Amino acid sequence: MLRRRNQHITLAYSQLSERLATLISGRDGHRDANWCTFATWSSRTIGTWIREDPHHPVGLLPSVPAYARRWLDWSTRYLTNRCDGASYRVLAAGNRIVFREIGLLIALFLEAFGDVDRERPREDQWDAYLADVHHVLHDMARLDESWLPTVMPDPWELCFGLRQYYEALFTSERKARAELVLAGSILLAAYEQRRVDGYTGVVLALFVELAVRRLVDHGSGTLRGWGRRLPSSLYARIATRCIAVSTPDEWLWIGRPLPPPSGSTDQAPIPDDLDTISSPLLAALLERYDRSGGHLRHRRIRDWTSFDQRMNYIVNVFRSRQQRATLFAPPFPL
Repeated sequence: MLRRRNQHITLAYSQLSERLATLISGRDGHRDANWCTFATWSSRTIGTWIREDPHHPVGLLPSVPAYARRWLDWSTRYLTNRCDGASYRVLAAGNRIVFREIGLLIALFLEAFGDVDRERPREDQWDAYLADVHHVLHDMARLDESWLPTVMPDPWELCFGLRQYYEALFTSERKARAELVLAGSILLAAYEQRRVDGYTGVVLALFVELAVRRLVDHGSGTLRGWGRRLPSSLYARIATRCIAVSTPDEWLWIGRPLPPPSGSTDQAPIPDDLDTISSPLLAALLERYDRSGGHLRHRRIRDWTSFDQRMNYIVNVFRSRQQRATLFAPPFPL
């Protein structure tokens, strides 16, 4: 059930990614990866952590002997299946909620602006779409999330991110358009990570049953008391080193420094369009979220439960891989 739903979400993200990239590309046909492009591979990777899937990324952990990989694979499966699989169930629930909100709004974006006049933006069209966005979010907030109630964050980042995609529709200059797409993707990612922040404490919880109770009672899986928080934090740091995101030509181990894109020899893997930043908004977003200081060793996550560390890694992945055509490959074999 969970695996099938995850596959449907992943395929839907892939289709939205293709349509949005093509719509924004305009006459020159140059496509930039958007938030849905990266969400496709994130969602596909989540499927590998659901127990029905026989393939598990920890088995591919580099620089670890084969016997240790087998032990890590077994122990990871045991830990994620505790408490009736609460960890992967919460992970799947977070993926569903993000898709139900951002995925739906991207679909509405494509419907609203699929045949828009690219020569002349109209604020009344944007205002009508924005009204639909708020209407959808209002309805979503009223739905019963059963045993996983979390507080919806302020949607300003979500709306502002969609606005960057809208402005990219009317931007013919390639560099300016690439910067708008990146700014939009970062803003959507910030909303996404705030949306799932309440779940992350459960996903990598050492005391998973207590974390689930905290999630049900308070909307967050963060434990109280140093006697529980300290060992749980240590466990999260260790587990973070075993998490990888699969793309068509890479395994990105988030606990390790972000490498240059596959096939690249450049140690500062930033596309020319995004190397020097002209947009004040994008410059401000990079100043806020990019904590690497340009150093590869700082492009990593030490603790996946940290919002700032997740955003640091995400921003660097988005910026370094936004113009990789391989990301538009089908997520599953045809």
